[in-house]
Amino acid sequence: MASLLVLVVIWTALCVLVVYGCTRGLCGSWWAITIIVCCLVGVVGLFVLLVRQPRSDVKLHFQTPLVPWIPLASVLVNIFLMVAMSPATWIRFAVWMAIGKDWGHILETS
Repeated sequence: MASLLVLVVIWTALCVLVVYGCTRGLCGSWWAITIIVCCLVGVVGLFVLLVRQPRSDVKLHFQTPLVPWIPLASVLVNIFLMVAMSPATWIRFAVWMAIGKDWGHILETS
């Protein structure tokens, strides 16, 4: 569980650097490249650590294919997409979530 949290934090830092740093021309500097390489090495190492976790050998009626790969890849892609969203989109999201919360409360009481 802790390795997944560390993976998410490292990937978020990497995405922030790539999305916001590269648009400002910082990706060409030596320190940015060093940080990107270190983050990628950490991501790959944690990815391997999470994939090698022991799994149950019990045969189930339904199994999702590529279990360690698809969820990890979807987490990483979603973090990248969330970092790339504009602040205006986050504000709209927060407003709609607040409205939805109020409507959910109203519908529960009726």
